[in-house]
This record gives sequence, C-alpha cells and structure tokens, in this order.
Amino acid sequence: MRIVVPDPGGTSPLVRSVWTILSRSDAAAAVIAERLFTQTVSPILTAIRRPHDRASAQVLLACAAEEHHTLPLDVLAAALAEDGISSCVLGARVPSQALATAAGRLRPAVVAAWSQTRDTADPRQITALLTAGPAMIAAGPGWTSAALPTSANLSSNVAAALTQTRTLLRTSPPTQR
Repeated sequence: MRIVVPDPGGTSPLVRSVWTILSRSDAAAAVIAERLFTQTVSPILTAIRRPHDRASAQVLLACAAEEHHTLPLDVLAAALAEDGISSCVLGARVPSQALATAAGRLRPAVVAAWSQTRDTADPRQITALLTAGPAMIAAGPGWTSAALPTSANLSSNVAAALTQTRTLLRTSPPTQR
C-alpha cells in the first residue's frame, strides 16, 4: 500500500465525503463521526510495516499538550515508514516536559508537534523543545496564528509537514541521525 498524503486543496473523495457529512451534522454527531473515522483509519495506518532499525527513531511525533487529534500523526508516520524513515509516535496530549524528555532520550533529528486548533497551540511548548537540539516542526493548522520563535519550522498541514520533515532529514547534521 502506498500512502498518498492529500494536498489540502485536493483532498481525496473519501475524506471530502466524510468532512462534508461532518459539516452538516450537529456538533455532537460531528464529534462521533470524526472519532469513528479516526478509529477506522488509524489501525490501517499503524499496520504499515515500520523500518526495523537498531538506531532510535529519526523523527519524533506528538500532539501538543492539549491536542487530541492523532490521525495526522498516524498519516505522517505511515508515509515516513514507506520512505524507510523510522519514527516514534507519542500520541495525544503530550506535555512539554514529556516531549522534551523523549527528545533528549531518543535523540531524533526532527521533532514534530501537531496542533489542530488555535486553542491547543501553546508556543511555549515549541520554545522549550528548541533547546533540546533537534529540528522542530510546529505542524498543523493550530500553529498558524501562534507567536512562534523564528527558528521553529511551521507546517500548516500534513502534506507540508511530510515535505518539511524529509527536507530537514536531508539537511540535518550527521550527529543527530
């Protein structure tokens, strides 16, 4: 299976249909539909064979401290795996200190923190990680209006985060790999 990360302007018919249904639903029904969609798609993405590498993960993926949307991380991890790039997904609601500790222990070349909404985008989380050493990506639409440090990389969607991760891996110092 080949993961095709959709361009936000050209989303696949399946995803477009789901989001159309969600937008017509009341708030409670939309939350239920979104969770059912995520619970259906996530196992497929996590079943994609990951690179077996004795070295630690090249990319560390996590949701922002108050973020619950993990599907974008699963998509990123699956697409990276297809490129032979190892990753570690920490999941939802990862506190800043936990993410910094994981980055220090795993020593990835790239760390990406996903935020779906402005409410979950706390720039302090990105700032705290910039001192850890790896390249930092503030990934997701939640970060677009956040006051981020200039040394942080911003990717407003999954496709951009994937492209930026690949670029950063090609240009990261060998000591970080």
